[in-house]
Amino acid sequence: MTSDSKTNENLPFAQVKINGLNQYSVSNSNGKFTLMNIPSDTMNLTVTYLGYKPLVINLKNIDVSAPLLLKMAPQERNLPSVQVSAETPEIISVDQNTSQITFNPKQISKLPNLGENDLFSALRRFPGVQGGTDASSGLQIRGGYSDQNLVLFDGIPIYHIDHFYGFLTAFNSNVVKNVQVLKGGFSSKYGSRGSGIINVTGIDGNKSEPSLQIDANMLSASVVGELPIVKDRASIVFAYRKSFTDILQTPTYQNMFNNLFNSSVPNTEENNTDVFSSEDQPEYGYFDLHAKFNFRPSKKDDISISLYRSEDELQYTFLGSFQDLSRRSEDDTDWGNIGGSVQWARKWNNRFSSNLNYGNSTYSSNLKAEESFFLAGTDTLLSTLVFDQRTQIKDQTLRFDNNWVIDKNYNLEFGYWFTRYDLKLQSQNQISILQDSAESAAFNAVYADLERRLNNWQFKAGLRATAYTEQDEILLEPRASVSYKIRDGFKLKAAYGIHHQFIRRLNERSLYLSVPETWTLAGEGRVPLLRSDHYTVGTTLDFMKWEIDMEGYFKDERGSVEYLFPEFGNPTGNLDQFAVGGDRRIFGVDFLLKRSFRNQNIILGYSYLDAQSRYADINDGEYFKSSGFSEHELNLIYNYEWKRWDFSAGFVLASGRPYTPVLGTFIVTLPNGEEEQFVSAGAINSAELDWYHRLDLGMSYTAPLKKGFFQAGLALYNSYNNASVKYIDYFTIPNSESEFFDLGQRNVLSLGFTPSVFLKFKI
Repeated sequence: MTSDSKTNENLPFAQVKINGLNQYSVSNSNGKFTLMNIPSDTMNLTVTYLGYKPLVINLKNIDVSAPLLLKMAPQERNLPSVQVSAETPEIISVDQNTSQITFNPKQISKLPNLGENDLFSALRRFPGVQGGTDASSGLQIRGGYSDQNLVLFDGIPIYHIDHFYGFLTAFNSNVVKNVQVLKGGFSSKYGSRGSGIINVTGIDGNKSEPSLQIDANMLSASVVGELPIVKDRASIVFAYRKSFTDILQTPTYQNMFNNLFNSSVPNTEENNTDVFSSEDQPEYGYFDLHAKFNFRPSKKDDISISLYRSEDELQYTFLGSFQDLSRRSEDDTDWGNIGGSVQWARKWNNRFSSNLNYGNSTYSSNLKAEESFFLAGTDTLLSTLVFDQRTQIKDQTLRFDNNWVIDKNYNLEFGYWFTRYDLKLQSQNQISILQDSAESAAFNAVYADLERRLNNWQFKAGLRATAYTEQDEILLEPRASVSYKIRDGFKLKAAYGIHHQFIRRLNERSLYLSVPETWTLAGEGRVPLLRSDHYTVGTTLDFMKWEIDMEGYFKDERGSVEYLFPEFGNPTGNLDQFAVGGDRRIFGVDFLLKRSFRNQNIILGYSYLDAQSRYADINDGEYFKSSGFSEHELNLIYNYEWKRWDFSAGFVLASGRPYTPVLGTFIVTLPNGEEEQFVSAGAINSAELDWYHRLDLGMSYTAPLKKGFFQAGLALYNSYNNASVKYIDYFTIPNSESEFFDLGQRNVLSLGFTPSVFLKFKI
């Protein structure tokens, strides 16, 4: 078993390799692993884990038939300043499996950030995970929309994955131990999503001694407490993060909220309203909580209970005018996620292990809005509209995963997966109930993956069979992958898989009138089942300590649903607004180049993406560019350590996203002699915005304390203030001299220069 030498915490997904042989193992989520038929007691084992010093163990005089406990020392900066020759801890590693990366959350503070040390903002800097022209909601993995990713936190399916309308992640990075990102072609162990998997593992808590960590930044403050209950066997961790934006409006917060407001709320062409200069200022805040109990009743068993909760809340008044009317819109809205999981893991013997996980998650959104109209310049009330809306998703997921190491060449994974979805949508005004609907569906899935190692070859073939209650047939999802090691440090790889998705999001949350997210289930009279076929080929190469990873992929989607004209307004979740039942073809290349020196990290990531959509009754049935993706995106990360200082720079260059241009308007005389005005638009998504570029800078200082450390940092987001156009809005302008209207164009700008600072104590 692999564990932390200081805290005795399990280290999941550590790589254990027999030196000189193509024989290795990867520890499971509880840190346990199995290696079979070790040829000699003089062999050396090398254990590697992101953020920890490599561990080399000689097996001489060690009983390999008994459980082996491997304690790894973290690579830390909180020791007295000395000259060391070890390389700096890596931020990201490319896993043995195709299209899979592991991210080290402890290194987030080394990256330039926006207000907080944010997990998803860091992931967007790596190839295949688009961040594009600004902070965005969720993660777009290889041309898939963010709802096509399954996000698990300690086995809890999470739907509320971001705070601040996408600027920040709803996970406190201080309690994240490991992040695995599966970008496509993943094994049959995972299902129910068409694009990617983000598997987040939280810390178990220090089992050796209590610790307390407190940190604050320009948006929030958090506390993390770890307490051993039974030394080396049981622990509890509690973390709470809360924004103070409803009390103290820092310049960082004001800059971010103003950008959000001007991006969301139709106002003037200048697009530079300062909402904090008026009397009606927004009251916005967020919090998240994570608690976990971990217990090892025996050397073979691990039990953990996790609780997760997050919430955003906004109270705000929008003011506007229209001809001789003035409008006052008041919104009181909150949305969030609450969930928990229970996990039992057992290693029955040296060859067989099981993991049973039950996760329960509820996402809810509550909106209370009131809109009143007055005669312009007076208090004369003309009308009032009251609107209430409630949205809820309940997800219950049971997983039973098993691993059987048959011998040193064969490994079998198999298991069962059950998920039940319950969706509710209720809305009403002061007169009547507008909508009161409920959707329920479930699926049962069984899977098996057989892995075969033969000299320098590694094969994995699997099958996932799913029975979805809204389908009459069993959905078969074959998966396969292969790799060939040409020599040490040079490998070819390929993967194939069919993936289905049952739950879909029609629209993201909008600040304007607080339009909630709308989700629906695949089924009769709703949206079609999404099927996505993944094909991937690639290579990894280590050359003079430079690591190169490159993958090309093709994804064939059937059953797509898209909102095609974001230039003309925000989607509200009404299915009539969407193109339904189309196809998408996605071609792409991900390229990663990285090198760790004694005191430097260099990472270069490049993504090429060509995503095209086709619907029978749109664009004459021909393919057109999908909305929301950049064709080219380049990220360069540089980190330099000097004594106790960390300096970092992150550069982003992305091609403009496609949009549909408006050519003007025209007037048609109808047969009855009346005239009607129409908007003339160009071909769908036939134009592109200008290229986007941004340079983020950061620095931090870490000082050792008698017990723990102190860290302070400064980040300069968009250091040279390049406020590029991130999308275009078109709107109508009433003409007082005519019954016809004029067209206006609003260029919505990305977030400009935004500085922030943070402080962190651990004792």
